[in-house]
Amino acid sequence: MSRKDFTPGFFATYESPDENSDLWRYMDFAKFVSMLSTQSLWFSSAASFEDPFEGATGLMENRPAYIKAMMQDYQQEWQETGGKLTMENYAEIKAEIHKYESNKLKKRQTTYINCWYESPFESMAMWQLYSKDNQNAIAIRSSIKRIKVAFPEDIGVEIGRVNYIDYASPPDVIEYRPYWFKSFHFEHENEVRVVPIIKPDDSDTLPKNGIPIHLEINMLVACVYVSPWSQPWLLELTKDVCKKYGLEARVVESAIAQKPYY
Repeated sequence: MSRKDFTPGFFATYESPDENSDLWRYMDFAKFVSMLSTQSLWFSSAASFEDPFEGATGLMENRPAYIKAMMQDYQQEWQETGGKLTMENYAEIKAEIHKYESNKLKKRQTTYINCWYESPFESMAMWQLYSKDNQNAIAIRSSIKRIKVAFPEDIGVEIGRVNYIDYASPPDVIEYRPYWFKSFHFEHENEVRVVPIIKPDDSDTLPKNGIPIHLEINMLVACVYVSPWSQPWLLELTKDVCKKYGLEARVVESAIAQKPYY
């Protein structure tokens, strides 16, 4: 099933690719070494992403309409249980709405995400977008099956495709599951997300920028690719680093670097 054939709903917010579909993560060499040395993946807080719509449920210009609809819902519920509304009741309703919006911002800070690119092939665009120093960049290839096996047994995890939408007319389910949606302007990313299930017992103490999660890196990584713009020494250095940290995956040159024949 292609992404365009899937419609998110309350019982299925996102779809998952085939467990053996190739997933790619592009990074700077320093981040690759950090992943190996710590034996962990970094999961960024949704609030730390560059995309300001991360965790959004619509456009700010439509907020008055959202607030009005919420007020009407609260009023109807209040009338069904308590009869006529007073000014004090209205103040309580407004306080509930304020609390609801504050909780959404808090949830944005404590929702952690690790992003992958879904494709059977390398992507020139991803090399350019997600490695600041193109000559010293690395890509790792994995799959949903590998990620699940690599993840700690005591941490639940959700893995699925991002839905690309127009925030001017978002689906209703976005109110409850906003982190499985992004603007259609990012559709080229073909993103699959890995989202750990964090218990909200004490979210005030959770880090606001992100968390590392220890994984079985040998289970996670199927193959390591060096940048198509790299010098020959990077391939050898990457092999040495993998050997030092016990990563058994093959290290190869990017297929994009292959020489053409005219």
